[in-house]
Amino acid sequence: MNKKPKSKIVKDEQIIPEIPEIVSKAAAGHSVDPYKLLKWKVYPGGKVVLIAANGMKFVYEELAHDSQSE
Repeated sequence: MNKKPKSKIVKDEQIIPEIPEIVSKAAAGHSVDPYKLLKWKVYPGGKVVLIAANGMKFVYEELAHDSQSE
């Protein structure tokens, strides 16, 4: 019998990604822990999409100027 050695996958300690300030702000606005997010995406226009640990999708948009306030 030819026994091949199994490759050992060494798992590094879990790397905590650097979370942008706007992602933290968006997560706080939806009462979601930013470190438990599955994924996030920041768009150039200020729109942020968050995918929470339970699969829920949140969209946050920071408006620079609210046209209805005038």
